[in-house]
Amino acid sequence: MVAGELGGKWAKGASGPALGAVFRGNNKRGLRRWSTTVTVVECEPGKVFGFAVSSGPLAVANWRYEFEATDTGCRVTESWRDNRTRWFAMVARVMGDHGEGNAQAQMESTQACLAAAAE
Repeated sequence: MVAGELGGKWAKGASGPALGAVFRGNNKRGLRRWSTTVTVVECEPGKVFGFAVSSGPLAVANWRYEFEATDTGCRVTESWRDNRTRWFAMVARVMGDHGEGNAQAQMESTQACLAAAAE
């Protein structure tokens, strides 16, 4: 887990991953705290899982995970798309850097956690 993360909780009656399910993300970096709304936009077990992150009415990012069986296990491809408008990205810097470098660190952390869980 990347330093500063707190996690999330399913919301609006959702109890697990399903198309349209929503969870509330709780984040922390230093003294700063904020929450996001996360909506599952793709959910095909064993194939793909994707979600859209928003902050109030503002789009933040989309995250996507593709799963592919291999001879030795499974390959997971993770991708990220920044959906913030230019002004929102600039204002959001108060909460820390959430650009491409941060996304890369998040992906590396996720991949390491997945590998550890699979072992």
